[in-house]
Amino acid sequence: MPKPISEKIRRRILKDGEGSIFLVRDFLDFGTRETVTRILSRLAGEGFIRRLQQGVYEYPRISKLLGKASPPEPGKVAEAVARRTGNRVVPTEAQTANALGLTTQVQARNIYLTDGGKKRRVRVQNQTIELRPTSARYFPRNGSEAIIQGLRFVGEGNITEEMIERMQGELTNRQKAALRRKLPDAPSWMLPALRRIVERKPGPE
Repeated sequence: MPKPISEKIRRRILKDGEGSIFLVRDFLDFGTRETVTRILSRLAGEGFIRRLQQGVYEYPRISKLLGKASPPEPGKVAEAVARRTGNRVVPTEAQTANALGLTTQVQARNIYLTDGGKKRRVRVQNQTIELRPTSARYFPRNGSEAIIQGLRFVGEGNITEEMIERMQGELTNRQKAALRRKLPDAPSWMLPALRRIVERKPGPE
């Protein structure tokens, strides 16, 4: 006997895990928009999921310390909000540099770059998330492009030997090959560091 649509939706949410954020359209393979919207509204009313914005829901992560739902991750919210309108988001150069371990500086505001046409501010669960339009050169972002953007944030004259050695040791040979292909697109001041990063040295595959 076929499973009810509500059970299929619930199973997919559970599979994605706590902290996952999704749109109504993510379940349209199960039923019509009206049916999916009604089921998600019911699940939100039951407390199984929570509605962040119109058409945007989260399977909340429960804090073991506080025993209540943690705030949603801003990056996931930004991605879902942009995806709802067919756009994409990427981290800022500061966020990328932090993720790569190139800086300990943490961005104070939840700002993300988008290929959407205009600047937007979204208020979700006491958080303000800002989407800023940016150049198409930021999309799509793979590992090599992220490194270039991270070093761009560090700035000319501020790339240290420690940063270079970190990238040499952490990048796989495949990532180094991809980065080598991006050298023509990198700023000239960054090239000496990038060429050293992509040197053929033993590293993870």
